[in-house]
Amino acid sequence: MPERSYTTLPGFLEHFHRIAGACAGVLAIWLVFAAARRSGGRSPAARMTQAGLLLIVVQGIVGGVGVRLQLPVLTSATHGTLAQITIATFAIAAYMLSPRWQATVPQQLPMARGARRMMLATVVLLIVQTVVGAIARHSTSQHALWTHVSNAFVVFFVVLVAASVAAGKIGAVPGVPALARRLMGLLALQIVLGFAALLVRTGKHPENIEHLWRACLISTHVLVGALLTLVASLLLAHVWRGTRVAGGGHA
Repeated sequence: MPERSYTTLPGFLEHFHRIAGACAGVLAIWLVFAAARRSGGRSPAARMTQAGLLLIVVQGIVGGVGVRLQLPVLTSATHGTLAQITIATFAIAAYMLSPRWQATVPQQLPMARGARRMMLATVVLLIVQTVVGAIARHSTSQHALWTHVSNAFVVFFVVLVAASVAAGKIGAVPGVPALARRLMGLLALQIVLGFAALLVRTGKHPENIEHLWRACLISTHVLVGALLTLVASLLLAHVWRGTRVAGGGHA
């Protein structure tokens, strides 16, 4: 244990973050073997767990390189973005390994193709918003900050429409209505947190630890953003699994 990890709060948080990452890596390795044993090493679920493990490995490398280089914006923003993609990947893997995935029978619905495309666009847009937000958080770029803020209105509209279409047109697919409601709830919470974080934002400074409430508020905004990406990714997976496009397959 580095001395600063038990003598200073920033040191404790930094070291605990690394320990949590190492534990996640060990669990990911176990999950890869468990999924391969349960459903075969080349099944979609097993491949998703393998992708998650690869992302954790890359995440650890990017984090370590970032610390060695004194946390430049490039590595910090990449590290933050990969974190959200990683947890979304494992969420989809959990769904693929669940009884609901096995029990879902694909339905041929008129809006299947459009709903798939809309949900995919939503996930991509959320990831783009995450990248811009990460750059804004880890730099002093006012351009990145206000791009992130203005994009929030676009994200709000797109997510709202996608969730409404999923609940209204693809609502017959098990799990879709509940996920759509959660997505809209998180969206409303994220907008409130975003404006609150904008008001208290001071940039990255070591003295920010003296105002822990401020760091917690901004980090909660980041966390809810990650949950938005996670739920949107799960909704995409449910729509893809539970629908069949006319004239094509469901895969």
